[in-house]
Amino acid sequence: MPFKINAIDTNELTKSQLQVIVEISPYILNTVFSRTIIKKTTSNISRLSFDAGQVLEELTSPIANCIQTIDVTFEILFDNIKQLLTLGDGIVIPAYSPTYFNSNLQYRMMTKIIRSGCKINYAL
Repeated sequence: MPFKINAIDTNELTKSQLQVIVEISPYILNTVFSRTIIKKTTSNISRLSFDAGQVLEELTSPIANCIQTIDVTFEILFDNIKQLLTLGDGIVIPAYSPTYFNSNLQYRMMTKIIRSGCKINYAL
């Protein structure tokens, strides 16, 4: 089944409050669920949960994307490279790389996107 986010929560998490990250994106039957953690003009951190059999097929993003698995194991294929990510593993997907995710089990991932062209000034 092709990727389609069926349920989205775009409200950011409350800042300065402890969060149990593995619990903020529930598994929902036959659904891909997305929960925004932080969303800014130049960056985005989200959690995705995939019910068993939900597949992300051929997604291409103009922005590099850092993926980290939160539980279970899933397969990722990009640039003709197949990787099996297990609990705690992470990988950076280069921009413009066709990407495919798959698992026969329910799985959750965290995505971190930083857009280029952002200047950050640090005051010391």
